[in-house]
Amino acid sequence: MKNKSKRLINNTIIFFIGSLGSKFIQFFLVPLYTYVLTTEQYGVTEIVLTASNVLMPVFSLSIADGLLRFGLDKNWKKEDVLKTSLVIVLIGTVCSLLFIPVFASYDGLKYWMSYFLLILNFRIYRDVFAINLKINDKNLYFAIDSIIYTFALCGFSVLFLTILKIGIKGYFLSYIVANIVSIINLVIVGKPLRGLINGKIHKTLLHDLIVYSIPMIANGIAWWVITASDRFILQYYEGASSVGIYSVASKIPTLISTFSGVFMQAWIISAVTEYDEDREKHFYSNVFHKYYVAMFVAATCLISVARIFMRFYVSPDFQIAWKYTPLLISGAIYSGMFGFFVGIYAAAKNSKSVTMTTVVGALINIILNCVFIPVIGIQGAVIATYIAWLVTTVIRIIDTRKILKFFIDYKKLAILMIINVIHCICIINFEIKYSLIISVIIFGVIYSIEHSMINEILAQGKKILLNKIRLGK
Repeated sequence: MKNKSKRLINNTIIFFIGSLGSKFIQFFLVPLYTYVLTTEQYGVTEIVLTASNVLMPVFSLSIADGLLRFGLDKNWKKEDVLKTSLVIVLIGTVCSLLFIPVFASYDGLKYWMSYFLLILNFRIYRDVFAINLKINDKNLYFAIDSIIYTFALCGFSVLFLTILKIGIKGYFLSYIVANIVSIINLVIVGKPLRGLINGKIHKTLLHDLIVYSIPMIANGIAWWVITASDRFILQYYEGASSVGIYSVASKIPTLISTFSGVFMQAWIISAVTEYDEDREKHFYSNVFHKYYVAMFVAATCLISVARIFMRFYVSPDFQIAWKYTPLLISGAIYSGMFGFFVGIYAAAKNSKSVTMTTVVGALINIILNCVFIPVIGIQGAVIATYIAWLVTTVIRIIDTRKILKFFIDYKKLAILMIINVIHCICIINFEIKYSLIISVIIFGVIYSIEHSMINEILAQGKKILLNKIRLGK
């Protein structure tokens, strides 16, 4: 149990180092974007980036998921898995070019086609080369690459937007060049060319990779539908300006998403390894409990300060976005919990259930967006996203019991969920002086319920930090 937890914690720390710098620098690039771009221009950039995110699983066959799972499988050589994956990706690149007439039929992409295609394909190759580091146990290099990518993005954003002042084109170019810099680094440290030369393509492996990855295409699309379909529907009903404001409101919840994303990178590796070994249920139970308690505490902190923070974070045109952050932050909690169970599905190589549960969330999200956005605008998109993540998380909790049953304290979890909703409603509707008092009370209630687990998390964090300081000396 201790070795399992140590392995998970060590991997989490490595990925956290990479994400801490990268995600937070990206987070603080938002003020630059909001002062340089109008709400409408920022909305346009979000549409293009979102479209590339949605279509990545289609033109890559979600092969990055298959590469990670089969690359960790001791029955296959890593270079064989990598070579087979890259062949699939190359075919996907050709297909994306053939679809240009289809993309051009959508006004949101038509005027930015070259930028869209370059961002789409460079991100696909960057993902594959980055996963290659993971399967070869080069997690530290993976973390370093995240930092390199972000500093490149930051540097070129400043160059193109504030020095050369080329607006939206500069925004897209910064993403393209940052991806190129990252890919060059990944090729140097990961040596994928060696895998291409020495690797072999096996029909059985190709079949297994495709069978595993194809359901993940729908999963990847559905995931982005939950997180991004609201932008397209908002643009249709409210215009690009509303998309810009909603996108800014979505940036604060990325702090929760960063935490959960970092953890998930380490968790999937541990979940696969421990599942293949002995499937100790207490390990899964303990990790999940700590995970959701940490997220509820972090979310409570962010919800409490979001209104004040937004005044200093963005330009005046975007400050109204604070109204939409509380429920988006709460939705990020369930998005993280939803992702936790991907580790269990991946360990059991059950990609079909991953897809089915995500598709359900996507359908719920689209239906609710179409119902709420015409009536209450941006807040309708927020509520739709919150409900979609909540419902699909409950579905996954129930569904994964068929694979692995471990103890979950449903009573405590339900209480935390109710408290969180009450907190959001109060923050949105009350004046600042009252909402701050309410936040203090909420903190007290959460601590009284989960004091032992919070204390344990803090004690472990302190121990890890002290150990790292001693090692540094």
